Amino acid sequence: MALFVLGILLVLNMLFLLIVGGGPDQFEIDTGVAWTELSDAYPSVAAHVTDHEQLIAIGFLGFALFVSVIAYVPYRAGEKWSWYATWILPGILAVTAAGMIINGSTAIGGMYGALSIVAALAMLISMRVFFPKP
Repeated sequence: MALFVLGILLVLNMLFLLIVGGGPDQFEIDTGVAWTELSDAYPSVAAHVTDHEQLIAIGFLGFALFVSVIAYVPYRAGEKWSWYATWILPGILAVTAAGMIINGSTAIGGMYGALSIVAALAMLISMRVFFPKP
């Protein structure tokens, strides 16, 4: 259930980002440049940045739905392929955490890192179900 809950939380997170967005304040925190300054000087670049953020959120939303469906149906049924397939969750979360920490977003990166550890532990705990000792 931990993997399913993590998947649903990621779905909600991405839906929130798609509806509300990061906002101009977050852009200034990340880049040191005010969003209005960028959009006034380079409107096509500002539009590209907005589109890029939405595409990333849509991609991550699809990933989260993928993990949620696999965790809810075949994973709970004990199908071995689903155990291997769901290792993508802690992997992607760890890569996302590393990228955010490298780029200076240590708080959010740390959260994704912690979620990655929780997902990996859940996978390891469930290993006995998928691979019982003979």
